[in-house]
Amino acid sequence: SSMYSTTSRQDALSVAAANWHALARFVTRATGEQNFLLVDVGSTTTDLIPIVAGPPSSRGEDDVSRLLAGELVYSGVERTPVCALVESFPYRGEMCPVAAELFATTLDVYLTLGDLPESVGKEHTGDGEVRSHEAAGLRLSRMICADPDQFTAGDALAAAEWIAESQAKRLAESIAEVLSAGSGEIERILVSGHGDFLASRALKLLALPLPVSSLADR
Repeated sequence: SSMYSTTSRQDALSVAAANWHALARFVTRATGEQNFLLVDVGSTTTDLIPIVAGPPSSRGEDDVSRLLAGELVYSGVERTPVCALVESFPYRGEMCPVAAELFATTLDVYLTLGDLPESVGKEHTGDGEVRSHEAAGLRLSRMICADPDQFTAGDALAAAEWIAESQAKRLAESIAEVLSAGSGEIERILVSGHGDFLASRALKLLALPLPVSSLADR
């Protein structure tokens, strides 16, 4: 029935919107910390959750308001299309425009850079092939419509470094936005998620006078 469908959609939205809140409560209990910004990077999105005096003090309460506040960044380390991050990347001394197609994702970037491990799995790949360095290079080559013999491992590395830097800069801008919107009570940064390496790169670009620690280390 339409009533059932509406209720189901509302339930699904409330569960999805509650995930970030549950994560924040868990981290607060697990670390005993207060007055910190949690930067949690996943395969698809990044959550920026300010926590002051215990509970999350986010300006947004649902996904739309969190997107507007910069607290939900639709950018992650596996599923984000390369063409959503850059319009071109370096190729043999020139900047080559990229195709507006889902040929390669950030998974290929971080496989190439060695931040994510190779596997025989095929999830989150643009062509349904394995998660390997070689396959990642092929997917990146398609972004500039290159044949395999026109795109070496060195070309893939140059492209991946450029894309990773672009993604880190975008995340750094969002972190700065969330911090500037706060009350200045944030005393430290805590990074988490299997893309915590991206959070760390973004924070290095900002060079904030705040201590940074990793949930994985703790």
